[in-house]
Amino acid sequence: MAVMSRRKRRNRIILYAVLICLAVLVLVSVRSGWLVGSASDSTGIGRTGKVHPRLQDHDLLNYDKPLEELIGASEEVNEAVSILIEKSKCRLSVLLRGQVVKQYPVVFGDNVEDDKFMRGDGRVPEGRFRILKLYPHDSWSKYMRIDYPNRRSWEKHERAKRDGIIPADAGIKANIGIHGVPQGEDYLVEEGTGWTGGCTAMTRADVDEVYLVCRKGTRVDIVK
Repeated sequence: MAVMSRRKRRNRIILYAVLICLAVLVLVSVRSGWLVGSASDSTGIGRTGKVHPRLQDHDLLNYDKPLEELIGASEEVNEAVSILIEKSKCRLSVLLRGQVVKQYPVVFGDNVEDDKFMRGDGRVPEGRFRILKLYPHDSWSKYMRIDYPNRRSWEKHERAKRDGIIPADAGIKANIGIHGVPQGEDYLVEEGTGWTGGCTAMTRADVDEVYLVCRKGTRVDIVK
């Protein structure tokens, strides 16, 4: 009986050790992006390491000034705000009645050159969109989801299938938007490191500021 008891204790210790090792491996894998994968479009972390152009403060209009001081804060102002995202410049601009009032550095995933045609390609869609919903996010501070895919997105998706650019069974549904970075990882934007699966990422302070002047229905134009 004593031998059996010692054997059970030993087996239990081995089991606990294996479980602890597995937990550590999963944690490291998630942090490194191994389990999430760069193909995710649902705000997933690609962590591709793709380096984007680095913008300095002097390259960005009014980046050193609080947005609220530039445009004020009221329902009327919010209705006049729109967003412009320039992929090739890794820049997000806030416009008031069509005039740029402030610009921010942003990063994307591993492909900033091409338009998005299907789910899982890691690209950022181009076109005119509207913010579908806004909400605080546990990992990325704030999240502003856009209405991708809209009618124009579906048209491009179907055309790409007919032209053989994407597989005939490719899907399109994806969760695409504007959001921050994980806590303590503003350096991803500051160093120009692409890491998303198709979204636009800002520093946490920047996304918090933009979030305050946007609303459901705010226009978002995404261009090359």
